[in-house]
Amino acid sequence: MKTTQEETIRVTCPKCRGRGRIAEYNHVSAGVCFRCEGYGYELRSVRSKAKAVRDAVKEAKEAAEEAARVAALPATDDAGRPWFLAAMLGE
Repeated sequence: MKTTQEETIRVTCPKCRGRGRIAEYNHVSAGVCFRCEGYGYELRSVRSKAKAVRDAVKEAKEAAEEAARVAALPATDDAGRPWFLAAMLGE
């Protein structure tokens, strides 16, 4: 199971532009912005940049190791068939 280091940041609500209310909709719930519920901001979870870089490097290493394992496979099996054909036939 992967664990991530996340932090929560406040982001200005794009719908009400941080005001929490929308004047044009005063007739509906007193103009309270439905997106941010009147707070003027949203909370978002983001991974730290260092953690994201470490995860990307780890995934690239794993992909390179897998590519090396595939490259090390013999080109043909004992009967001279390509290795992928033998794998498809279940032999």
